[in-house]
Amino acid sequence: MRPGLLLALIAMACAPAPAMADVTARYRISEGQTILIEASDDGHGRFTPEGEGAQGGYAVFTPEDSFLVFTEQGVTRVIRFADFRAALDAVIEQALAQVGGAGAIEAADPVSAAPAEARLETAGRSEVNGRSGIIYRDRTAEADMRDFVISDDPALAPVGRIFAKILTETPMLGNMIGGAGADWKRELAALLDKGAALRLGEASLESMASEEIPAERFGLPSAPISREEFQRLLLNRQQGAGPAVVNSAEVEPAEAQIGD
Repeated sequence: MRPGLLLALIAMACAPAPAMADVTARYRISEGQTILIEASDDGHGRFTPEGEGAQGGYAVFTPEDSFLVFTEQGVTRVIRFADFRAALDAVIEQALAQVGGAGAIEAADPVSAAPAEARLETAGRSEVNGRSGIIYRDRTAEADMRDFVISDDPALAPVGRIFAKILTETPMLGNMIGGAGADWKRELAALLDKGAALRLGEASLESMASEEIPAERFGLPSAPISREEFQRLLLNRQQGAGPAVVNSAEVEPAEAQIGD
């Protein structure tokens, strides 16, 4: 082998991989309804419903946690999704007990275990709004979603990873998209770790751009409230008493960031 060619191959092997960039994607859910997903190259993300039915709330994701930001009668609050689900389960359980219903409700993690066998199979390629991806299908007849398209472009992986979090960590948002059955969401999440969804359930890609996203888009407007505080909010709403008052000692300044 010529020395010049050998040196060129060594240089290529030692060259750093291209840096990942922030990615912003907008998906159409239905007529007049879209969602915006913003994903940074370091694992942070934001999910914002837009258009008809949107109420100004959004979700923020970090590599370690996920948060819901919502407004109740003009007051913006933050809660961890784990606390949101626990408080909601407790209120439902209490309501069932009051009417003589069942006792404890099912509280299992919907993706705590992988499916016994792979249910997804490839079915060629398809283009969605000018971007190419692999078609995947669920082989089981009972599937709610028959097929979907995922890009295999690694530059779009940041959006795919946020989509995976939406499906596996925030079932409420996943249901809004119209996603997969609970028993194989982990299998789907592994695919989304490598590329963005182009068509998934009711969501179909409208636009996607690689551009720097300001860090404040992934910040929190205040510190998260506790699950007990959120449970009081739910109970007060149920009883028609309006929102509960948040203890000021529980809320940090408005510029509080995730992880502070």
